[in-house]
Amino acid sequence: MSNKPIITKVSPPMALPGAEIEIDLEGFVPQHGRRQITVNGQDPVIVASSTRRILARVPENSIAHIPIRIWNAGGESDEPGSVQIPTMIAEDMHIVANPAIRPSDDSIFVTLSGARGQLHIAYIYRIDLVKGYTEMIVADVMNATGLAFSPDGHLYATDRHNGRLYRVNTDDTEILIAEGLGTATGLAFGADGTMYVGDRTGTIYKVDELGSIETFATLEPSVAAYHMAFGPTATSTSPHRALPAAISSTVSRRTAKSAYSQKASAARRGSRSIPMAIFTQSPVTRVATASSVSRPQAKSPASSPAITSSDSASPATAK
Repeated sequence: MSNKPIITKVSPPMALPGAEIEIDLEGFVPQHGRRQITVNGQDPVIVASSTRRILARVPENSIAHIPIRIWNAGGESDEPGSVQIPTMIAEDMHIVANPAIRPSDDSIFVTLSGARGQLHIAYIYRIDLVKGYTEMIVADVMNATGLAFSPDGHLYATDRHNGRLYRVNTDDTEILIAEGLGTATGLAFGADGTMYVGDRTGTIYKVDELGSIETFATLEPSVAAYHMAFGPTATSTSPHRALPAAISSTVSRRTAKSAYSQKASAARRGSRSIPMAIFTQSPVTRVATASSVSRPQAKSPASSPAITSSDSASPATAK
């Protein structure tokens, strides 16, 4: 019988340099003072280890697809594990909420949001991955925060400074849709085209195409955010249309669920945030071409699948 260790799973499958990864093992025997693991050919920082699992940090200079190797006294694991390192596509942004991807050409729209009231030449940028350039969208949307494309392909953005919602046209002009939305942050569209806007004071607003506003739900206030995402569409086991999930660093999953449980419990169970590869390294935010990615623990707190912190601005500057 071989006493070589076996790597059964590496999670998450993608991670940033400096992030923690979990390596599940069989037949591993820790040996104090001996080298038993390499990540990308380097000795990683070991956070914790046992016979069944190792928690390690990805080396800082890692790129692309990197191997993970484990040893016992009897030899190296026959099949190495691996983790994918996302590729950075933009930096020097200030991305408070999720970026938005335009369906027509897969361009990525991100924000240079800044502290509340901070002036920039442009608050929205478009990244063209095919042509390899970034361009400014000079629409007058102060502290643009939440970005989303409507079902008919128009870009909408929230103005965190003035509590407004705008439609941004292809000629960089803007049309005011609604105002009086508090500290407007997150933005999401329902399947019927209805807009939902998150306010940091804890209110989720429902906005129709004419700009009429009604309160959809009320949660606890959060200096971090109320960003929005929709769960999967209705199924035979979840007959109600999925409801928007608020994302906040200060609200527990149980609290967030109970806030909209009166709407439809079946839809609530299906709600989850959309995993996006956005990595905050304050004051610089990086966007990467991968999803479901582990973040460096020292730079971003661990988060649950439904409730995460998404605002890269500090409480002292982003109000």
